[in-house]
Amino acid sequence: MFFRGVLTTSIFLLYFGVMFVSGCAEDKKSETPVVKECALPADQSATLEGKWNVKPVQIALQAGAFSAEEKSAIIQAADSWNSFYEKSLGFKIFEYGDPSSPRESGGAKPAQLCATSIIAGDKFSGTVNIYKLAQWSSSNHQAIALTSLCPTAGKPLPAFKMAMLEVNYQDFFVSGKKQPDLQSIMLHEMGHIVGLDHSCNTTQKSGFPLCSDPALPPDYFQAVMYPVILFDSGGFGEQRRSLQTNDMGRANCLYQDSATAN
Repeated sequence: MFFRGVLTTSIFLLYFGVMFVSGCAEDKKSETPVVKECALPADQSATLEGKWNVKPVQIALQAGAFSAEEKSAIIQAADSWNSFYEKSLGFKIFEYGDPSSPRESGGAKPAQLCATSIIAGDKFSGTVNIYKLAQWSSSNHQAIALTSLCPTAGKPLPAFKMAMLEVNYQDFFVSGKKQPDLQSIMLHEMGHIVGLDHSCNTTQKSGFPLCSDPALPPDYFQAVMYPVILFDSGGFGEQRRSLQTNDMGRANCLYQDSATAN
């Protein structure tokens, strides 16, 4: 939804009718063939949030915040999006510096995110920063992570000028709390940074199918951009580490005009 000029999107813990599954919550789906065409189903007509007119998107991690293991999970998520877009449209969507030492930013989280732009002409003048928050900034403590985007007018889609990603380390990831799979969460949130909204919505919303609709196509539920995460009886979140057909088809619609020969 839009709030003071900021478009915010989250991934949530599945609280309503909590479903626990036994055993490890591993991603058992086989690698899905790369989709190279735009595919936007009619019932998902409002699920494209916007796009970046400058690519690749420059991302940075909060300086000193993430462990080596966490950095690896974040980079692997970015690489999944890069690999997909390279195969489908011929370009990388994210740039993060050296994989062994990804770019970091020591800048404080902006009080007014959309007051500035990180786009200067045809170049990035700043970075999309990823923050690890021990004190969660949102009133919604069921949100595992939150992506905030600053869209400007554009056709056929709004153009982003600024964004940030916040990860909830107050209610998740820490000892005694539920343990989401960070790579899966980052893959989802980077989908928001790319410009995708969820594959369905938990409440009635124009241009979105309802997640509770039993007739929903299976690939809507299987999508990385499905808005809820299941946890097993041990409190570990399921793994969704591979982009699925619905993710890829919609993602192509965002940048098909940027395709290069491949």
